[in-house]
Amino acid sequence: MDKKRQNVSTVTVKFPVDFIKAMAKANTVQEVLDITAYWLPSIVDADRASITLADPVDPEHLKIYSLQGEQAIPLHTAIPIKGTIVGGCFTDRAVVRCDDMENSPTLDGQMLYKAGLKSCLNAPMINGNQCFGTLNVAHGVESFYNEEQCLIMECMAGWLASHIRILDKAKKNQTLANTDFLTGLLNRRSFINKATECLQDFKK
Repeated sequence: MDKKRQNVSTVTVKFPVDFIKAMAKANTVQEVLDITAYWLPSIVDADRASITLADPVDPEHLKIYSLQGEQAIPLHTAIPIKGTIVGGCFTDRAVVRCDDMENSPTLDGQMLYKAGLKSCLNAPMINGNQCFGTLNVAHGVESFYNEEQCLIMECMAGWLASHIRILDKAKKNQTLANTDFLTGLLNRRSFINKATECLQDFKK
């Protein structure tokens, strides 16, 4: 049965130093996602860790952008929002825990169970008023995750969402700085810089 978390307990969240250092060096959203997926199983014990983001082209699906561990649902898979555990987590903007995926009626729950994963924990990545996607872990033992791990996942998901927002805003600002507002083409400064780079490459 899928359980939506309601009560919150106070716990301390600890991250490995190397994880923090790697996140500080990340320059793109994809790098942030890959680093998080890589380290997540050592922060919240898991046999599988994945991150889904809302698909800007298809509002009815979430897409797996990063994955670590069990490949039950492959990377880049588009997961329906309706009728899935991650979809409910994303739509309701609430942490969702499934203790017994054998009896879960959801599509992703059954896919994970067939690969030997019996419980999962999913947290929405929310920053401000925007939900970017979900942070997900799964384990081969039933009822593996507890309330403390729910809170850790919720904190991690929110922290990850803030990283995504910052990098996304930086990318948009960079685009605005390099293009003409009316035409969308390179502005004078960017054109000169690009031409200079091409000239230097030609001289080599």
